[in-house]
Amino acid sequence: MGKILPLVTQIWERYNQTIDDDELNQLLKSKVDEKPLYYKTMLVHLYRAWQIKSKPPTIALCVNMPEWIQTREKGFFENVLRKKYNFKSVPIVFATRKRKK
Repeated sequence: MGKILPLVTQIWERYNQTIDDDELNQLLKSKVDEKPLYYKTMLVHLYRAWQIKSKPPTIALCVNMPEWIQTREKGFFENVLRKKYNFKSVPIVFATRKRKK
């Protein structure tokens, strides 16, 4: 019990973690600039990213074509977040939206 409760507390803190919207947006945009994402031969544009909620961390991605964001692209964004922030043992949910004109 002495080892389990601190671990549960750590995971709960990660589960409730919030990220500053500007920092998140800048991080994901810079990674997409370094390594552009393509759907077939068309470029995926990331216009904005922000955290909608915690419990679990849910990230909204405003892109040119939401249907182009599939498992591979979500995995890319998830790996970027896991390298920068401590999300070990916590699911990350992505919601894609089309940019409003």
